[in-house]
Amino acid sequence: MTQAPVSLPHEVAFYQGLDESCRSDVLGASEFFRRQLGFSSLPGPRDLERYDYSGRLLGVVRSENGIIGSIYAKASPATVLSASCVELQYLAVRPEFRRSDQRVGSYLLDLVEQAAKEKGIESARLTSLHPAVPFWKRKGYIAEAQNPCSFYKQL
Repeated sequence: MTQAPVSLPHEVAFYQGLDESCRSDVLGASEFFRRQLGFSSLPGPRDLERYDYSGRLLGVVRSENGIIGSIYAKASPATVLSASCVELQYLAVRPEFRRSDQRVGSYLLDLVEQAAKEKGIESARLTSLHPAVPFWKRKGYIAEAQNPCSFYKQL
C-alpha cells in the first residue's frame, strides 16, 4: 500500500461506505471542506439515515488541532455506456501542510485509488481547481483536451 505521511502526529480514518458509524467524521469533513474550499455537498446527518452511501469513500487525517486533510469520492459501477470509475469529488489539505514532505494529500489519494482498485474500478476522474493542477499531473492524471481542469487516470 502507501506510506503514511512522515513526521506528523496524526490519526487516519478511512471509510468505504458511509453510514451512522462515521457520522462525526462526515460532519467534520463537510465543515473542513467548507472552510478550505468554500463549499461542500457531503451528506447531512439525516441523509446518512435515509440513503445508501455504500459507494462513497471518505478519508480524514487529524492532528491534535483537528482535521488537516480529507478526501471524498464516489465509486460508480460499470454500465453499458461506461467503465467503472471513481469520481474524486473533494481533496483538501490545510495550507500549512501542503507542498511539504508530509504528503497528506498524496496519502489520502493513494487510499482512495487503492480501495477503488480493490473493488475492480478501472479509472478515476475529477475536476480540479486551477491551483491544484500541478498536483494532479504529478500524480499521473491526464488533462482532458476540452477542459484543462478535468482529469482522468487509468487505475
